Amino acid sequence: MQYTETATKLAQYRQQIAELRNRMRELQQSIEPEEVADYEYSTAGGKIRLSELFGEKEYLVRSPQHGQG
Repeated sequence: MQYTETATKLAQYRQQIAELRNRMRELQQSIEPEEVADYEYSTAGGKIRLSELFGEKEYLVRSPQHGQG
Protein backbone atom coordinates (compact mmCIF):
# COMPACT_ATOMS: atom_id res chain seq x y z
CA MET A 1 0.00 0.00 0.00
CA GLN A 2 1.31 3.45 -0.87
CA TYR A 3 2.10 6.00 1.84
CA THR A 4 -0.74 8.33 0.80
CA GLU A 5 -3.25 5.49 0.81
CA THR A 6 -2.09 4.40 4.25
CA ALA A 7 -2.20 7.95 5.61
CA THR A 8 -5.72 8.40 4.26
CA LYS A 9 -6.89 5.13 5.78
CA LEU A 10 -5.31 6.02 9.13
CA ALA A 11 -7.05 9.41 9.08
CA GLN A 12 -10.37 7.65 8.47
CA TYR A 13 -9.76 5.29 11.39
CA ARG A 14 -8.83 8.23 13.65
CA GLN A 15 -12.07 9.97 12.69
CA GLN A 16 -14.06 6.83 13.49
CA ILE A 17 -12.31 6.55 16.85
CA ALA A 18 -13.09 10.20 17.65
CA GLU A 19 -16.76 9.64 16.76
CA LEU A 20 -16.91 6.54 18.98
CA ARG A 21 -15.33 8.43 21.89
CA ASN A 22 -17.96 11.14 21.54
CA ARG A 23 -20.74 8.55 21.53
CA MET A 24 -19.21 6.90 24.62
CA ARG A 25 -19.05 10.26 26.46
CA GLU A 26 -22.69 10.96 25.62
CA LEU A 27 -23.71 7.53 26.86
CA GLN A 28 -21.73 7.94 30.10
CA GLN A 29 -23.41 11.30 30.73
CA SER A 30 -26.85 9.72 30.35
CA ILE A 31 -26.32 7.28 33.25
CA GLU A 32 -28.56 8.01 36.23
CA PRO A 33 -26.60 8.51 39.47
CA GLU A 34 -27.00 5.79 42.09
CA GLU A 35 -26.42 5.83 45.83
CA VAL A 36 -23.16 4.25 47.01
CA ALA A 37 -22.45 2.21 50.13
CA ASP A 38 -20.52 3.82 52.99
CA TYR A 39 -17.27 2.01 52.21
CA GLU A 40 -14.59 1.46 54.82
CA TYR A 41 -10.99 2.09 53.78
CA SER A 42 -7.78 1.00 55.48
CA THR A 43 -5.21 3.76 55.91
CA ALA A 44 -1.87 4.04 57.67
CA GLY A 45 -3.76 5.70 60.53
CA GLY A 46 -6.40 2.99 60.76
CA LYS A 47 -9.77 2.38 59.15
CA ILE A 48 -11.94 5.26 57.94
CA ARG A 49 -15.38 5.35 56.36
CA LEU A 50 -16.29 7.26 53.22
CA SER A 51 -18.79 9.31 55.23
CA GLU A 52 -15.98 10.42 57.56
CA LEU A 53 -13.98 11.69 54.60
CA PHE A 54 -16.82 13.63 53.00
CA GLY A 55 -19.15 14.42 55.88
CA GLU A 56 -22.89 14.39 55.33
CA LYS A 57 -22.79 14.67 51.52
CA GLU A 58 -24.84 12.28 49.41
CA TYR A 59 -22.79 9.57 47.76
CA LEU A 60 -23.82 9.16 44.15
CA VAL A 61 -22.03 7.32 41.39
CA ARG A 62 -22.30 7.18 37.60
CA SER A 63 -20.55 3.82 37.23
CA PRO A 64 -23.15 1.02 37.20
CA GLN A 65 -20.64 -1.75 36.55
CA HIS A 66 -18.59 -1.06 39.71
CA GLY A 67 -21.11 0.42 42.13
CA GLN A 68 -18.55 2.99 43.26
CA GLY A 69 -17.13 6.17 41.82
